[in-house]
Amino acid sequence: MVGHEFLGSLGTIAADGFQRHFVRRHDTREETTALEKDKAQAREYTWRTRARSTGSLKSSVYCRNFHFETGQPASFEEKDAHPSGIEYLLGALAGSLSTAFATASIAAGLEVDDIEVTVKGRLHNVLAHLGLEKGDPSLSLIEMTGFASSFDEAQEVRQVWEDVCERSPILATLKKCCEVKARLALT
Repeated sequence: MVGHEFLGSLGTIAADGFQRHFVRRHDTREETTALEKDKAQAREYTWRTRARSTGSLKSSVYCRNFHFETGQPASFEEKDAHPSGIEYLLGALAGSLSTAFATASIAAGLEVDDIEVTVKGRLHNVLAHLGLEKGDPSLSLIEMTGFASSFDEAQEVRQVWEDVCERSPILATLKKCCEVKARLALT
């Protein structure tokens, strides 16, 4: 389990009542060197995407072995063929937090179920975004709520949620440009 090599054992029990097993200890220096190399590569990693317009109201976005369609800049209809870029941004935030929260809860030994994250966003001036007037098209407010069920101590679950939010690169970046309101609702 820890990387030591099993060499064998004596087939008989010794006079003192113990059976003898022989193990060659794993050289942890080798593992430490490999871990440091992996950390260095991770620090230099760059995420890459590209997009190609595939019509007047959509583009195809490519990243690694995935692709997805994105639609018009903004729509106020109930249904569209493709989500907007803003919806993808808010969805990326919600998706990354729900996955990270579930994973971190397991790592902390907590049983947390029914994890869901809702995210709402508002622009300073959506008409500027659509090119209909001058103004600030940036996000002004993001409101997010994490929902979860757990029989574990609420404070422990909340601490995991807060740690996940603090480590999120998407959330950390968005907090630098707009107001973010976040809460966790536990049942």
